[in-house]
Amino acid sequence: MPKKVDPDVQRLSLARAGLAVIAAEGLEAATLRKIAAHAGCTTGTVTHYFPDRSALLRAALDAACQTTARRMYQAARDAPTHLEKLEALLREAVPLDDERRGEARVWLAFWGAASEDPVLIAAHERRMADWRGLIRAVLQPLLNAKADVDHEVLRLCALVDGLCVRGALCPDDLAEKRARAAEIERVLDAHVADLKRQFRKDVA
Repeated sequence: MPKKVDPDVQRLSLARAGLAVIAAEGLEAATLRKIAAHAGCTTGTVTHYFPDRSALLRAALDAACQTTARRMYQAARDAPTHLEKLEALLREAVPLDDERRGEARVWLAFWGAASEDPVLIAAHERRMADWRGLIRAVLQPLLNAKADVDHEVLRLCALVDGLCVRGALCPDDLAEKRARAAEIERVLDAHVADLKRQFRKDVA
């Protein structure tokens, strides 16, 4: 009897193979043939589950979002205070290690591609709305009544985006990667310290 294959599991496996290729070589290198080779299957297998390259890349974007989101939610859930939740969430979002650096490279590749693909733009906007909602949920309980929550959420999201670009473009050198990660942490710490001026008195 032929081996039964769970189509959802297979799609996810192929999407993750796409992510690995994008992280290592960039979006342009993520051809169906190269993704199939990385997944250890034929291009025919890939096209059985995805009608075209664009559909596979969208699935890869979804897989990247889900992986990052699970890690962020877990970090925030495990932190005991609202401030520690914010700090944990921010650290999971920026490229402080090879895993997150690879994710940042994937995001950077998709940002570039989205400028020419309305479907990717729409997918990106949905993900950014989810990200802003998560930041708001963690940040709002910390801020005093006079703080502009929308403005602070936007500032944090812009900061994280910039740090992701900074980390994604880091040379593949261990000393440089460590220095870049330390720099990113210093910037985050400085921003949170600045934010504390707008915290409620009972959490400042």
